[in-house]
Amino acid sequence: MIKELSDFKIHLSSPISLLVEWNFKLSVIHIKSLQVLKNQLLKKDKDIQYLTLAFNTLLVKYKNLDIDILKKENQIKSFINSFDTKNIENFKNRQFKIPVCYEYGLDLKHISNQTELSKPEIIQLHTEQVYSLFFIGFLPGFLYLGDVDKRIQVARHQTPRQKVEKGSVGIAENQTGIYPMSSPGGWQIIGQTPVELFDVDQNPPSPFRPGDKIQFYAIDQSEFDRLKNTEISIEKFKHND
Repeated sequence: MIKELSDFKIHLSSPISLLVEWNFKLSVIHIKSLQVLKNQLLKKDKDIQYLTLAFNTLLVKYKNLDIDILKKENQIKSFINSFDTKNIENFKNRQFKIPVCYEYGLDLKHISNQTELSKPEIIQLHTEQVYSLFFIGFLPGFLYLGDVDKRIQVARHQTPRQKVEKGSVGIAENQTGIYPMSSPGGWQIIGQTPVELFDVDQNPPSPFRPGDKIQFYAIDQSEFDRLKNTEISIEKFKHND
C-alpha cells in the first residue's frame, strides 16, 4: 500500500453512490495507483454501475436503489486497505503525440509578454514536455495534463472567453488542456489541434484514460487544414502501447 492511499475518507454522495476522497498531492504514481484501484474495484463488485475518477476522488455509483450503502462503504474501506500495489507495476502507460498548430495561439503574444520569452521559445518548451493525463472533465473529454514547464506557466484569464474553439490547447498555471468541443473557457490559448479527441458515437467516446502520456508537436496551417479535412483515427497518433 502506498502510504498516501491509506489516508482517505468516504462520503455519502447519494442514496446509491459514495465518494472516496484522498489527501495527497497529485503525482504520476498516484494516478497509476487510482487507475489500477478503479479497475480492480469495478471487476470485484458487480453491483457497481460506473466509477468516475478525478484528481484525488473516486465516485462509486451503484445500480440498485435498494443497495445497502453502509455495507458497500465498509467493503470499499476494506478493499482500499488491502489494495495490492504490485499490480501498479503492470499498468502500461500509453503515449500519444498530438499535432498542434500554434499559429492559432490566441494568447501566445500575451504569454510572451508575461514570461518574457519569444513565441518560438514558448512553443519549444510546450512541445518538449511529455505530459501525464491527470483526469478527464470539466467538459466531456476535456484533458487535464501536467506538469507545464514553470517558465511558461500563466494564470487563467480573469474573464473567460464566451467561446473557445473546439481543439484549442490552453495553459492554466501548471496544467495544459485540450477543449474537445467549443465552449466558454478561461485558459490561455496557445494553439489548436485538428484531431478529433471526443466522439459520442464511439464507445468509449474518449480514447484516453488517466495515466496516459501526451506530447505535442507543431504543425503549420496547411497541415492543420489537411488533417482537419481527413478522417483519421486517434490510434494513428498513439506512439506506443
